[in-house]
Amino acid sequence: MVMGSELRTFEDRAIGYSALLAAILTLGILLAIGDTLEKKLGRKGINVMSKLTGLILSALAVQIIMQGLQHFQVIG
Repeated sequence: MVMGSELRTFEDRAIGYSALLAAILTLGILLAIGDTLEKKLGRKGINVMSKLTGLILSALAVQIIMQGLQHFQVIG
């Protein structure tokens, strides 16, 4: 969604909308099977998944900040 303004052609927009729809469907499915997934993973599995998600979120944040700095030519 951050890069949505850069989608100019029809093909790019179709890919962007498809990715957004896939993310929404994936999230919906995970929410629907959340109780079952929690029982199968157990407490340790949930803790591991929580830490992995935090790591991925941190990596995405760093990438967005670095792209912003490159855009304003603060870094090469």
